[in-house]
Amino acid sequence: MQVLASQLRGEYLSLRELYPDCPEALAEVIQRCLRRQPEERFASSAELEAALIAAVPENWTAADAALWWKSCEKRN
Repeated sequence: MQVLASQLRGEYLSLRELYPDCPEALAEVIQRCLRRQPEERFASSAELEAALIAAVPENWTAADAALWWKSCEKRN
């Protein structure tokens, strides 16, 4: 919510500033989804899916992802 709120104010707080352990490529995908200008966001769900697949570390499992999301919830 802090990232989204900062973008609505015209500030661009990086997701990695809040969650330094977030993989950089994943943070970039999320930031792109939140861009104000529609043309700066992904053009389709297929494009977003491809970017997410490319952004997730190869060795990440569903369990790793669940642990990471839980750690994010604890910080909020």
